[in-house]
Amino acid sequence: DNLLNYSDRDTNNVVDFNPMFCVKLSKMLQLCYSSGVSLFSSKFIGKEKFGGYFSFNHFAKVFFKIKKLTFNLGMQHYSNNGIFYPNDGINFYFLSVGWKY
Repeated sequence: DNLLNYSDRDTNNVVDFNPMFCVKLSKMLQLCYSSGVSLFSSKFIGKEKFGGYFSFNHFAKVFFKIKKLTFNLGMQHYSNNGIFYPNDGINFYFLSVGWKY
């Protein structure tokens, strides 16, 4: 079930190819979206089953900047779109805060 010998059921290494498109709405606000393909080292992440090593991915984020403070809010989804069974898919959500000094 693992493409790489050192990967276990709770670990998955991934290579993504997904071009990102961004729209700058103002000096403070930017929206980004990307869609692409991925190659996993395992067919599992925890309980989630992917059925194969190939997957599609979608990524969206909102970038907001106030002077030296930045916020990123986003989401990434992986799914094989029914090519392999099972196709549980998985979502990752993130929030980051940065300070430019």
